[in-house]
Amino acid sequence: MNLNTLQIKLTALNSTKQTLARNWNQAKIKEYTQLLTRRKRSKLENLEARIEQEIRQIEAEISSAAITDSNVEPLFSEIVEARKNLDLPEWQEVLEFSEELLAYGQRLEANTVAEIEEMTSPDWLLPTSTLSKHVLDLWEKFLFEQHPLESIDTFWLKLVNRERIQETLLNWEQEPLIEDRCPVLKQGVNAHLDQLFYLSISALVPQIEGLLRDILKNKGKSDDFNSLSYDDMKNATLSLTDTWKHEAPTMLQGVVALLKKLPNTVADLYLEYDPQKAVEEKLYRHGICHGLQLDFASEKNSLRLILIIDRIVYFYTNFNSTP
Repeated sequence: MNLNTLQIKLTALNSTKQTLARNWNQAKIKEYTQLLTRRKRSKLENLEARIEQEIRQIEAEISSAAITDSNVEPLFSEIVEARKNLDLPEWQEVLEFSEELLAYGQRLEANTVAEIEEMTSPDWLLPTSTLSKHVLDLWEKFLFEQHPLESIDTFWLKLVNRERIQETLLNWEQEPLIEDRCPVLKQGVNAHLDQLFYLSISALVPQIEGLLRDILKNKGKSDDFNSLSYDDMKNATLSLTDTWKHEAPTMLQGVVALLKKLPNTVADLYLEYDPQKAVEEKLYRHGICHGLQLDFASEKNSLRLILIIDRIVYFYTNFNSTP
């Protein structure tokens, strides 16, 4: 093995060592106790020792070569190529640990989201495409410092601010699967941002069943809901969530907890509107689309639709396994 190849391999191994240390430290800081079992720790310690031993061996080979031109820093592309072509099984093991760590973190985060959403009746879903640990931290702070006059609705309206909504729309616009729906989604979201809630809600309500039909067709299933009743819409959404759970890629297995509340949240929109029994300012798709309900134009109702669509779009575009 020539000197240049040795230098590239050494740099690649040092990079591998740093990645392993960073991932292991992250797991320790976040107290991923179920992931860092005794067996897993032993395996990682063995991997770390092997990397160290190979680094020392290559350093010795470079030293014994006695060539002065040894300060040339390998290019990043050369390091990547070395990981592919040279005998570096350690890098693959570190990559597998990185993926395992990511999936574990996603699963914990998704389970936390599911727990939060269970506390908020059918009304609210957390942001999906813009979900971050910061969002969960804000919820913890809300629970700890909650002012008696601040409701969950108020928290959500503050949480999903203008910037987060704009970022959500940008995420949708990058998805080819919903390209045909994006113009109406964009106008609906922009109407929300302009506080034109009659317009935003009227535009976005039918897009939920439209998206569900698109997904059913995409998967070779019938897009006939039988009816737009609570039960039929819940069953249609359940059919999709069950399919998504089954199709979830390994790296996304952790996020299926985000599907738990979706069927009930969608179905809640399809309760039949009865002016004598209706909950004031509650969102009824039946009442809106048939011109029966007039008290639906609120920021809460409009934002709920955006968050439901965001959840559906996320799973449609990330779990798109067609027959």
